[in-house]
Amino acid sequence: MKRSRVLPLVLLLAASVSMGATRTTVMHRVRQQSAAALRSIREEVKSWMAVMRRGATGTRKGIAGAGASITRGGRQAIDGVKGTAQYLGRETRRQVHDTMTLVAREFVPVGEHVTVRAESTAPMAVPSPISEPAFLRAHDIQLAWHITTAGRDIRQSLLMDANLLLEDLGNDIYALDPRNGIANWVFPLPARSMYDLTEGDETIAVVANDVLYDLDRDVGLPRIRFVLPFPTASQPALYGDSVILGSADDRIYSLNRKDRTREWSYLATGHVFAGVAVKANTVYFGQTNGKVFAYQPGSRRPMWEYTADDAVMVRLVADGDNLYFPAHDLFVHALNRLGGFRVWKFPVRGKVTQPVWAESETIYFAADGDGFYAVDRDKGEQLWFVRGGKWPVAVGQKNIYLEGPDQTILCVSRDTGKEQWRVSAKPFTHFVRNTTTDYIYLVTNRGQVHALYLRGDHIEKKKTPVKAPIEAPGPAKPSVEEPAAEPRPATEPAVEPEPAAEPEPAVEPEAPAEEKPKAGVPGIKTDDEDF
Repeated sequence: MKRSRVLPLVLLLAASVSMGATRTTVMHRVRQQSAAALRSIREEVKSWMAVMRRGATGTRKGIAGAGASITRGGRQAIDGVKGTAQYLGRETRRQVHDTMTLVAREFVPVGEHVTVRAESTAPMAVPSPISEPAFLRAHDIQLAWHITTAGRDIRQSLLMDANLLLEDLGNDIYALDPRNGIANWVFPLPARSMYDLTEGDETIAVVANDVLYDLDRDVGLPRIRFVLPFPTASQPALYGDSVILGSADDRIYSLNRKDRTREWSYLATGHVFAGVAVKANTVYFGQTNGKVFAYQPGSRRPMWEYTADDAVMVRLVADGDNLYFPAHDLFVHALNRLGGFRVWKFPVRGKVTQPVWAESETIYFAADGDGFYAVDRDKGEQLWFVRGGKWPVAVGQKNIYLEGPDQTILCVSRDTGKEQWRVSAKPFTHFVRNTTTDYIYLVTNRGQVHALYLRGDHIEKKKTPVKAPIEAPGPAKPSVEEPAAEPRPATEPAVEPEPAAEPEPAVEPEAPAEEKPKAGVPGIKTDDEDF
């Protein structure tokens, strides 16, 4: 009887234990097997990666050992061969360019009507009030030349000594001779340039799609073309063998243009969109927070700091002992570039969107919607003002020629700013900024380029003064008189210039004049640290 009672209790206890236990289903077993397989695969991947790392380390060590085994003389020989090849390449390009230029001038003589693309034989392809014969005769202006490019509008332009650069909407850069319009070269960009063209001593720097093109000024071929290792934010500045520009990560970078290595970088305190200025181994840059810094590479802190009331978005100009720049606070600032203190600031009634034009005694600039200003360089006082005047398109001996409102040209006096005349320049839409020569360059939206020579107000071409030899101590030599062929008074023959001219060896002290400044500034100190 007792056994019959105990058996159900045992069965009931076993059932309760089985019901409380974890059930092992098919899905549970699948998950367990999958986890085990993943753990096995993970271990295999780890072991495989370890093998690859060991192999890569061995390869790097082998390459480093091979590089270290090359002697210094071997490396110098390699560098010498590379330099010789680069030199021969440049010389070959220049010789080809000179040959093609001679051929072009043989078929298209200098001074005649020159075209890049076939034009009509009419003396003036684009009718305009500024090109009317009566107007040209009245103001002694001459149509120097006119050409047509690819028929597209011009995006930007840059006038240099030997080239007039025009970038059209097709991303082609045309280099024309400013005197006769002959096309020196054409370089196609893969995309539109991101910033203004930058002129160097021998090259032109262009940035497109964060790729730097260092174009040869003579032949238009890129000496160097490399992808920048950072997204750019400002126009490049050329300084010796270095290119300096701001990046989107708020740094100022200096890159060596020859070996494409980074020389130094400096972390700014804000965005740097304005082009930097470089002078005397010092970099000057402005930021969107209004701060302006002077920085010498190799140091951890700037030389000085200046704060404007709003963003600095236009390239700074370092001229003489001063630094000039406009800011969005509607002031043009002049700072002492050595100490950073303000010399003066001048109020305007519109934004100044281009770098100022600095001359020996005057600073010029134009404000959008306001006018063109001439300001005393030392005191910052207004000398004169032209309402509605924009940037200069030419400079003469007595006058300055400005782009005016509604596609007009204004002629104003250099001394007083008084308007001499104005004329409509329609249908020309692009006016080349020109603060150096007596030519006006106008372009239509179809790529038709016209050059007008200011013959009646041309700039005098001064001869380079000849330095007088340093005379040795002794009796004064007679000065150079008029030619002997001219009649002289009876008492004049007493002066005998011929014998006096014999002691020419006294010219030897001219040797110190051979001490010319070194070609290129020693450059910016190399500092690979990121500050």
